[in-house]
Order: sequence, then structure tokens, then C-alpha cells
Amino acid sequence: MAAYILGIIASVLSALIVVILKNVSKELADFITEQKAQNKRNNEFQRSMQRAEINRYFRIVVEQGNSISPEELAHVTRCYDAYHANGGNGVGTIMYERICEYSNIVTQVKE
Repeated sequence: MAAYILGIIASVLSALIVVILKNVSKELADFITEQKAQNKRNNEFQRSMQRAEINRYFRIVVEQGNSISPEELAHVTRCYDAYHANGGNGVGTIMYERICEYSNIVTQVKE
């Protein structure tokens, strides 16, 4: 009789554990889905900020004809590398290439 009762208790506990694990699994899956969505939003925001910074230097160098320091060019390069790694498109690439070209031209003219 005791073995029969222990068997029933073990079955009930096993079923309870399965239900708990399913709930935890669902909550974990929902959490992971939300984290992926948040990461996507963060990447889009970062890409937007990086492009804005590239655009700012584009205006300084290309549109206004001003020179930038090697440190500023290194900063733009880091922004571009991150922008490109985040899936940035060709517009940022064109702006970055023009910044590099014009920076080189302005530096040569001023020397």
C-alpha cells in the first residue's frame, strides 16, 4: 500500500515538474524574443547616431571645405567601421569616402 501511494506521489510530482518546466521554458522564450527585439532597436539607434556623426563631418569637410585633424579623421573612421558593422548602407560609405578624399586634398593644399 505504501509503495502504491509513493508511486502516485511520484507521478504527481513528475507531472508538476513538467508543467513548471514548460512555463519556465515559455517565459524564457518570451524573454529571449524581447531581448532580440531590443537588440535590433539598439542597433538601429546606434547606426542612426553613427550616420549622423558621419554626416556632421561630411558637412564640415565636404560642404564647408574645412579640414579636420587626424584624430577627428580617426574618430570618423571608427564611426564608419561601427556603422558598416551594424549594417549601414552605401550612403554612409559614400559620405565617408568623400570625407577621406577631401581631408587628404585639404591637408595637401594647406601644407
